[in-house]
Amino acid sequence: MHRFPMAFAVIALVGALVSVPVAAAQEPAPTAAEVTLAREQFREGVAAARTGRWWEALEAFTRSYELAPRPATLLNLAGAQVETGHLVEGAESYRRFLREAEGRAAQRIPMAEAALAAVEPRIARVRVEIDDLLSRDVVTLDDLPLSEAVLGEELPVNPGAHAVRVERDGAEVGRAEFDVVEGERRSTPITLALPPGEDAPSDATGPAWLRSPWFWAAVGVVVVGTAVGIGVGIATSGDDPYVGNIPPGAWSVR
Repeated sequence: MHRFPMAFAVIALVGALVSVPVAAAQEPAPTAAEVTLAREQFREGVAAARTGRWWEALEAFTRSYELAPRPATLLNLAGAQVETGHLVEGAESYRRFLREAEGRAAQRIPMAEAALAAVEPRIARVRVEIDDLLSRDVVTLDDLPLSEAVLGEELPVNPGAHAVRVERDGAEVGRAEFDVVEGERRSTPITLALPPGEDAPSDATGPAWLRSPWFWAAVGVVVVGTAVGIGVGIATSGDDPYVGNIPPGAWSVR
């Protein structure tokens, strides 16, 4: 695995755990017991990181930060995330540290900026492209839901194996599995398989005759004819001081 030199530098922040508060006024302050346990977990994470046991370090720093969110812990957590291949999460942790660091922790801002600049180019990105998607369809990436707004855009992903699934009414109608390496950019098109009895994707509801283009074409002809008739009647009426016509383009038939 690619070694991350900045991760080792942040492990020296043991003393900062209890001396630097996080600017999180909306969150209740941790109890004394939680702070004590957080300190112990922090030290376990440091010991694991120093011997290259990064998965153990990741678990310890995660528990420590959940118990008592401190910038020093967050900085070490980011390093452990990157070392275990969680590049997206590590980059976000560095960004959060840069937003929240103050006091003694602010001295580490240049280190965090350099670490973030080093990890960002390593993040892979994938563009998920799905045609004929319905509003009721559920799209997930690695079992996490994706909003329609991100489809077609480049999504940051960690290196490794991934899966995109599309469900319609509880049934899987599309799936794509792929592997990416660090820094890779790729597009992943997904072809949907329509469930039995569904001829074509459509979000339209109501009777079939309401969805017929011939019905709406006929309605359009009636509407345009009526509008023109009203306009001509107004234009030729001498009793009404307001004369005019329906402007072209006021009605459109689709």
